[in-house]
Amino acid sequence: MNIKEEFRLALRELVYPVCVVSSYNDETRENHAITVSSVTSLSFEPPSILICINKDSSIHSSLKKDSNFNISFLSSSQTEISNLCGTDELSDKRFDNDFWDFKNNIGFIKNSQSVISCTIKEITSHGSHSVFFGDVVEVIKNSNTKPLLYGKGEYLDCLLYTSPSPRD
Repeated sequence: MNIKEEFRLALRELVYPVCVVSSYNDETRENHAITVSSVTSLSFEPPSILICINKDSSIHSSLKKDSNFNISFLSSSQTEISNLCGTDELSDKRFDNDFWDFKNNIGFIKNSQSVISCTIKEITSHGSHSVFFGDVVEVIKNSNTKPLLYGKGEYLDCLLYTSPSPRD
């Protein structure tokens, strides 16, 4: 087995929150969305987050400096939308349902655990992906949900999230 395959398999063992990144392409007037696991908080001053997107993904061309995107952190009941946004063959059907709401033309998933809206401040290219640094401009929280988690190649039950932590 080569290092690329070993790395992929090692990352597959980790547990991630399932997120859908969405954007609107002003030039083509199209909405885009993709299921991602590469989302990381970056800074509290200013509030910022980073996402990693494959350069071959259809959403990639809509993400430009000073453009906006949303990250919908899915709730445990939203595996269907995760699968819909994570399958290339279904890309033309991602918005043909009532999962979505829109603000400033950019979709976000209703009833998700939270939605973080960002403006892209910096883009860095590395290998097959681009890293987009977004400053947070709005947060929508839904505290009545449990997160959708993914690890070991499957969606995981989230029994650990039965009550808020003391820090909440």
